Amino acid sequence: MLPAPKTWIEVSRSALRANAATLKRLAGRGVSFVAVVKSNAYGHGIPQVVRSLRSSADWYGVDSIDEAVTVRAAGAKQPVPILGYTLEGRLKEAVDRGFRLTVYNDATIRRLAKVATAKKPARVHVKIETGTSRQGVLADDLLPFVARARRNK
Repeated sequence: MLPAPKTWIEVSRSALRANAATLKRLAGRGVSFVAVVKSNAYGHGIPQVVRSLRSSADWYGVDSIDEAVTVRAAGAKQPVPILGYTLEGRLKEAVDRGFRLTVYNDATIRRLAKVATAKKPARVHVKIETGTSRQGVLADDLLPFVARARRNK
């Protein structure tokens, strides 16, 4: 028999909702509230957090397509941007499911142009490199990248 865990997490749904309401109030009207629930809602459970914020979140941000599917399975109807990298072989699935994708390279744009249709368009958000040197379009390359992306239907 395993020993009882030394640590655990208790999440207050009312505190979560109150925090979301405060953030929305401080941001002001016309600003969307994106509840970032990547990494299993930072260990708190995507389904539990999504259900808690159902009436507060305008969007849910995730790291992967699998997390996006979990958000949908929890009943969320809001837009779900995938903030992390999506494998080329799963781009069609992401488009077909209506998820939004983060893009920062021409290869992804070209692949999306092949899998998107008028009925199932690819909805994308451009990731800008902010100094972490992980991924993103460099500031000097941003306008040409966006221009190339826009040439695709």
